[in-house]
Amino acid sequence: MIKEPILRETFAHTTKAYQSVLEGSSAKQLALYEVLLRNNSGSSANMGIFIRLASASWKIYTYVAVGTTLTDVSSSLQVANAGGTNTTIFNANNDGIYVGSKKKFGLVGINGQTAGTGSPVFTVKYYNGTSFVTLNNFEVFTQVALGQNYIVFAPPVDWAKGGLTGGDSDKYHIQVISTTAPTVKPIINEAWIGKMIAFRTAVSDNGTIQINTADSERPLALDAGEGVLPYFETADNLNTAEISYNNY
Repeated sequence: MIKEPILRETFAHTTKAYQSVLEGSSAKQLALYEVLLRNNSGSSANMGIFIRLASASWKIYTYVAVGTTLTDVSSSLQVANAGGTNTTIFNANNDGIYVGSKKKFGLVGINGQTAGTGSPVFTVKYYNGTSFVTLNNFEVFTQVALGQNYIVFAPPVDWAKGGLTGGDSDKYHIQVISTTAPTVKPIINEAWIGKMIAFRTAVSDNGTIQINTADSERPLALDAGEGVLPYFETADNLNTAEISYNNY
């Protein structure tokens, strides 16, 4: 049983849930003993502790309804710091994107390079083993804006792998469809996803959310390429993440 974590650091986290505040090396796992997020935005906000998943564990596809064309664009968008290939999404009514992961996730982020315009209507669904059904969420974009855009949700209990013809049967999928497409089609150049570890709604100013495994025989282990991804509904440069950890 580990009583004294080796390393403890405090990070300023100025974005909602973009870059990981802490990642392990490519050859080692990261052991987390405590993660504490503090809301210093000046008002109440939803907060969550997520693990940004490694690129090899998930995929993102564009979907064109006419001809039902599914295109794997993972390698174009799984590039950190908005350095990916410009990819147009939601070209027409009933076009969309699919995201699939080997692990259940609760956050999808995309970086808008060109904002959409108009009054689009989106549906967000997950696969329950029989069909894609409505996914309840804490945050979902109503328009793809410049910069960071998010879908945040609690993974459904009946979420099942598969469901996507042409996609991997060993992954959990969600779909986002523009039943009414944007007038100007949005262009994105990065995507990322996060596994939900803890979440609280309406955390007061100066309030916190925390996980602590210091008294556990098994700390939370992050695989190589994964990182701690705080989520703050209200981005502020005073928001912080305190983490106790070790590499092994």
